[in-house]
Amino acid sequence: MTLPNNREFKLKIKWYLSSYRVCGDCRYAISGLREERPAFSSWRVQWAGICALLKTSIHLLGKKDARACLPPVLRQSLKDAWVELGRRRSEFPLFWEFIDKERNNILKEYDISAYPAIIRSDGTVDQTSYSLLYMLGEAEEEALILRGGPYDGQFALDVAADATDWAEGYILQAIRNAGFDPEEEVRSSDFLNEALRDMGLLSARTGSAS
Repeated sequence: MTLPNNREFKLKIKWYLSSYRVCGDCRYAISGLREERPAFSSWRVQWAGICALLKTSIHLLGKKDARACLPPVLRQSLKDAWVELGRRRSEFPLFWEFIDKERNNILKEYDISAYPAIIRSDGTVDQTSYSLLYMLGEAEEEALILRGGPYDGQFALDVAADATDWAEGYILQAIRNAGFDPEEEVRSSDFLNEALRDMGLLSARTGSAS
């Protein structure tokens, strides 16, 4: 993680993890896309970014945070959480059937499962006449719908929001499993390990925090 200029700082434990911080960016991107309602060409680009960020969050959990300058017991818990995703795939459908699959489909195949649709005034969803209704100005409300797989027919941004909730909860639980409270605010010199101090990036412990 990038250290503040004064080197000594206090943060809630969860904010020391890059994987957790990415979840905040996912929420921001989803919220922005809900409000903006752009043309579909812009939808595609922003949707690809959201899916990439979701996968990045969990990737950082096992590939960066589990190797970072954090307490050993926390690093081990993060590593265990990463390993469990592979061991118990059927228990994590939002990760394997949505986050991992959609990200891979987009980046490796440019195959996007989210499509534009119209929500009519009676609440029904019309995917077949989207272009015609849009040109005629008869679109009551636009939406992005998933096609194929276990989330077929669901609102794409709702599934992405659920996936973000899952990712954040999974990361926070890994912190708790290590015996830490994610909401506890701690000093960097008390929380980060000796590696950073040996590199001269953190000062030695100098009494209690203010």
